[in-house]
Amino acid sequence: MRRGIYLCGKCLRSAGIPARQVYAPHWSHCDDNHAWVEIWCGDTWHYLGACEPEEVLDQGWFDGASSRAMMIHTPYFGGNEEAKRQGEQLAGEDGCAILLNELSRYGETTLLRIEVIDEEGKAVKDAKICCEVMNYASFLEIANGKTNAYGQYEIYTGFGTLLLSARCGDCYGEQLIQVKEDTRCQIQIRRDPWKTGVWNTLECFAPGCRNLNKKAKAAKEKLAAAARHLQKKREVFWNAEKDRWENTVKSSEWDQETQRDMDRWIEKIWHLLPEKDLREVPFSVLEKQAEWAGKYEGRYPTQVFEEYLLQPRIGLERLTCWKEALEAIVPEKDLYTFQTDPEKVEQYVESKVKTVESQCYKGLLNTPQACLESGYGIVGAKEILKTALLRCAGIPARLSLIDGRAQAYRSKEEKETFCWLTGEKTGILFLNGPENWKYRTDYSVALLKNGQFRVCQEVVLGRETEVPEGIYRICTANRLPNGNVFAKVRYEQITAGNRTEVILEKKEAALSEMLSEIPLPEISFQTASGESFQAAKHAGIYIWAEPGKEPTEHIFNELIERAEEFGGTPVYIVAEEKYFQQQTYVKLRETLKSVYCLTEKRNGQAEQLARRMFREPGLYPFILVLRHDLTGIYGEAGYNVGTADMLLRMIQSGAV
Repeated sequence: MRRGIYLCGKCLRSAGIPARQVYAPHWSHCDDNHAWVEIWCGDTWHYLGACEPEEVLDQGWFDGASSRAMMIHTPYFGGNEEAKRQGEQLAGEDGCAILLNELSRYGETTLLRIEVIDEEGKAVKDAKICCEVMNYASFLEIANGKTNAYGQYEIYTGFGTLLLSARCGDCYGEQLIQVKEDTRCQIQIRRDPWKTGVWNTLECFAPGCRNLNKKAKAAKEKLAAAARHLQKKREVFWNAEKDRWENTVKSSEWDQETQRDMDRWIEKIWHLLPEKDLREVPFSVLEKQAEWAGKYEGRYPTQVFEEYLLQPRIGLERLTCWKEALEAIVPEKDLYTFQTDPEKVEQYVESKVKTVESQCYKGLLNTPQACLESGYGIVGAKEILKTALLRCAGIPARLSLIDGRAQAYRSKEEKETFCWLTGEKTGILFLNGPENWKYRTDYSVALLKNGQFRVCQEVVLGRETEVPEGIYRICTANRLPNGNVFAKVRYEQITAGNRTEVILEKKEAALSEMLSEIPLPEISFQTASGESFQAAKHAGIYIWAEPGKEPTEHIFNELIERAEEFGGTPVYIVAEEKYFQQQTYVKLRETLKSVYCLTEKRNGQAEQLARRMFREPGLYPFILVLRHDLTGIYGEAGYNVGTADMLLRMIQSGAV
């Protein structure tokens, strides 16, 4: 509350308005997710526009995105039977929470029926079902459940692509399904279903964008003025907070030399933590972390010391002063044992803390001290506790980037490295691919754990990575402008002591497979001579630009250099009148004869259209390719290599 930023749902509840969070766990049309708030009004739930609410209910900037989701759910803590009694559709469970399926309020749905059989063709009761979509170049869960006595499971979902998996005991099976074409699916589970070392090509389609015919947005300028007023209040607050923080540092009771070290360590922690943490963490946490961790400076390489001792964050736990609390609980002799034998931490925690998954909400992790004091915790919380105990003993420790388990920094085969605490059998995975490919944008790696694939946090191209032995799923993704994904998937079995090399490859797309068909609202402009201009009557390429600034200058120069190839295709530049005489803009109008100058009649059109085309709002230039029927077939925000080529491909194919 002090910082002027708070969770929407809590603000509404504090005012006596029933509110709940709803969540699109993973979009199908882009690599992201989103959450917003619904309120109880009248006799049903209605949604608000997240942190940018409109003045009417059931309208938000994400309307188009939510209509393309395969799942939208909300956690419910009243129990499974109670949810069914109220007639709720279910999307599975998340620990102690039941997930209510709210997709039908946002998009078109259909009932998907799944049947699971064994190798003999018999129905499998209580098989665990996982529904996944392609997101961040990996398959991620959006819903889960179990089969009934007849081996059947049903769920309402959207008209897109799902990867369905089923597991029971040591048997597993999966199948990709296009829900638009087939609402029934049979999965056979087997003990050894893996065909390793072979690339399989998959096409993943997102549901189409529903034409929602929403009411016109009202009082835009009023809302913008309110936002500016709040921003000024926040700036005043942050200036006061900065002074308060500086005074807190100065008032610390240390001798001069120690104070210099403390200031340096605290500043380093300040830079190590993400912005979100800085909004919430008490200064005392930073101060105490610097006080105890700073003494290990110089014992380890700088990066290791800073990231795995000085850094107070381990995983997604709430930041607290856990060292003092843990030292008050753990006998000194045990901490000394951890220093000389880090593997003892594994035994200690497993003997003191019971694993509980179904009684906890997985999104909320115990703090290390709470986990140890209570004797209960989910797997993730226990691994954070192990890491904290190692750091208490002065040993740099982290959560593994491969499987999320605790690792200690120690000597292995005459070199210093991070090792698992359980004497893990490991092999080497080496991925070979283009240098510009990014992890979880172009490719990903997932490890099969307890019958479900879990995506590794990072596996770097061109580097040998030590990984636990097991089955791995490697994906590459080509996310198309229309939101669909051309993917390639292969499975590899990593064995102890062996090296596995994989050359990554992608499936390319034809132009017709890349374009969208998204209905857009009315778009109006004003010409340089002051006349009204309606986009519905003028197909072509529209570019919202900031002449004189990058990356607008880059795309302008490309248009100038390739003016002959663009020919007579209409290009409409939308910019403020003050830019009309900017040098590059003038040169563009002189070189490309089909350029037309426009200004916006009302603010905010670019942001609204960017969201409608599923692009990042506020990035310039924003490029929109429009047909006569106000259908957007291509959108791009900011500048991406190949944008001009893409526009020319559309021109040459007759799409524009």
